[in-house]
Amino acid sequence: MTTGPVEPAERISILDIVRGFAIFGILLINVQFYSHPVRTIFDLRGGTLSESDYYVILVTSFLVSEKFFSILALLFGVGMAITFERTRARQGRFVPLYARRLIGLFAIGISHALLFYAGDYIGNYALLGVLALAFCYFKPAWILPAALAVLLVPVIVSAPAILPQPAADPQVQAEQLKEQETMLRERTRRYNERSVRAYGHGSLSDIFRYRFRETISQYWSLLYVGWKLLAMILLGIWCWKTGIVKALKDNLGVIRKAMWISLAVGLAGNALSLYGAVAPPGGGPVLELLALVGQEIGAPALGVFYVTAIAAMYYGGIGRSFWQLFAPVGRMAMSNYVFQSMVCTTLFYAYGLGLYGKTGYAVNVLLALALFSLQILLSRLWFKKYAYGPLEYLLRVVMYGRVYPAKPHVAGSGEPLSEIPG
Repeated sequence: MTTGPVEPAERISILDIVRGFAIFGILLINVQFYSHPVRTIFDLRGGTLSESDYYVILVTSFLVSEKFFSILALLFGVGMAITFERTRARQGRFVPLYARRLIGLFAIGISHALLFYAGDYIGNYALLGVLALAFCYFKPAWILPAALAVLLVPVIVSAPAILPQPAADPQVQAEQLKEQETMLRERTRRYNERSVRAYGHGSLSDIFRYRFRETISQYWSLLYVGWKLLAMILLGIWCWKTGIVKALKDNLGVIRKAMWISLAVGLAGNALSLYGAVAPPGGGPVLELLALVGQEIGAPALGVFYVTAIAAMYYGGIGRSFWQLFAPVGRMAMSNYVFQSMVCTTLFYAYGLGLYGKTGYAVNVLLALALFSLQILLSRLWFKKYAYGPLEYLLRVVMYGRVYPAKPHVAGSGEPLSEIPG
């Protein structure tokens, strides 16, 4: 029996809504990355930000940064598990089928990174998806502990270097900390100058060369930041295999418990992480280790809170019309994600309006709100004529090896549940 995309009747609308909400959250943080050097944005203790920009970044760091990529990683795991279940039910071969999908995703991701924005996450999900494939064959009882273990890998690896070493002279320690801080500031200054020179004033070839180097660094950074994403992918697989996602409305009690627990953990974790970012250096190894723990668990936990809160409100009848606004964006999430990069880099980079480094962070938030409102409208109009987003359609052709009708044959048709971007 052949394996094909999810039919319209098989869709779970809440996943489209959550995916669309995640695309909005990603824009809120990415609009700052499009317009300013990354290391300038999070310089919360350097005194380089204006008061308004400081508080915008403070709130963004606490509520937005890394949370929405975690949500998309969870949805990526759900989509992987859905494909696994449907393929096995139709006696298809899951690994070859999904390998084609991952290859297609990586091709889209690397193209996005080199042509528009080096901070691409689509390729990250493709690479991490290779590691997650085997877990689709595991029982749920093994997947959740594996996800927790993966989440804590950075803490376990870093703890020996952070925990107290044999006592040293306090004056020597203070001098070492001051020297490290000076070196970090100098490296940050040079990085910021290179970014402004390339993106703010460079030619197309200058921008491409610099973006190529940043893309390589982005993929190398997966060795440090990829653990959270991989853990969330495994959590998504677990959520589908346990049946929680299949019957969300019937599991509202469990969803609400998860919502409050994840909120408590997320607030505590992000508070620790943010305090570590704003506190003066030299707070000691205990604070440094706690900040690292908070950083690793805070963003995924708050991401889980957002997902469960939306599900609880949607199925509880709270703001259903409002939440449904996000669904069309979520149905073509990958296309909308890349569209955001196309628009924003045109606004900020030298080959466009050249606004790089010239807008405040608060203004950028307003810009993000306007752009996302436009995307809601354009997505609704798109699905009146087409069944799939353009990149979702391309990925479908690569994955299934055949062409499908691009125009909707049934009202509400769209891409498979597993179509999400990075």
